[in-house]
Amino acid sequence: MTLREDGTLDQGEQELLNFWGEFCQDRHAASFMSPTMELVDEFARWLGKQWGTEEAQHQMQQAARVWWQRRDLGLFSWERDLLESWARFSFELRSTDFVRPGPNASYEFGTWLANREPESHTRIEELDLSVGAFNLLRARDVRFVRPRPSR
Repeated sequence: MTLREDGTLDQGEQELLNFWGEFCQDRHAASFMSPTMELVDEFARWLGKQWGTEEAQHQMQQAARVWWQRRDLGLFSWERDLLESWARFSFELRSTDFVRPGPNASYEFGTWLANREPESHTRIEELDLSVGAFNLLRARDVRFVRPRPSR
């Protein structure tokens, strides 16, 4: 995270916070939800649909800039957590620069998050599934499953 002394963020960080907040409100009627592998996968699909055209992508990016300019608050802890996780993802898998959010980057972020907690997720490739069951899960973009909590 690169919060500057004047309280501003890089453009990619501003966009990520704005897009994530819009996604949470649009899909789950919550102002913010902590990123999980499942939510990030859903976010990647949502963002892909929102960016149906290049013009739509530019409009969303412009709206993020306007949103940040109107905002006079500091960062909330959940915003810092999201930005810090994304910054670690950017550094570990991509580059020293903050990776701009997009459908592909979000999908990769979901994989990165899942790999951070390997004991809580099982890749569907590791399960003893029939070909039909495997194909059904992949068609629905399911990449991991969580074990059922013990009672």
